[in-house]
Amino acid sequence: FFGMDGQNLVGWCDVTRSSNDMSGHAGNLGMGVLPDYRGKGIGTRLIEAALAAAKAENIARVELTVYASNAAAIRLYRKTGFADEGRMRSYAILKGQYVDALKMARVDDEGLARFLAERSAAASSNAAGGQ
Repeated sequence: FFGMDGQNLVGWCDVTRSSNDMSGHAGNLGMGVLPDYRGKGIGTRLIEAALAAAKAENIARVELTVYASNAAAIRLYRKTGFADEGRMRSYAILKGQYVDALKMARVDDEGLARFLAERSAAASSNAAGGQ
C-alpha cells in the first residue's frame, strides 16, 4: 500500500507472508513514511490497510522489528494493536553505535483457528485423495 501526496510517494506499508511452511500463518510488516508526513495519520491508515489485506489472505500473525529508540513508531504500532514480544540487544549498528530492537506482533486468535482448520481440511483432503 502506498501513501501519496499528488504524484509523490510519501509512505508505504506491506505484510509479507512467511515462506516457512511451519509459520505460513505469519507475516512480517514493513513500512516507512517520509519525515515531513509523519504524525498526520498516514502511517495508521497504511497499517490498517495492510492488516486488512493480510487478514483477507489468512495471515493471522503479523510481526515486526523496530529500533527500541524509535518511540514514535512504537507508539504507532501499539496503537494499531501490536504488543511487545521481546528485546534484541545490540541488534544493529546505527550511526556507529549498537542499538537494540523490539520484536512486536499482532495476533488474530480467530484467524489462527481459521488457518489451522483450513490446513487440517487440506491435509485430510490430500490424504483421502492419495488412498
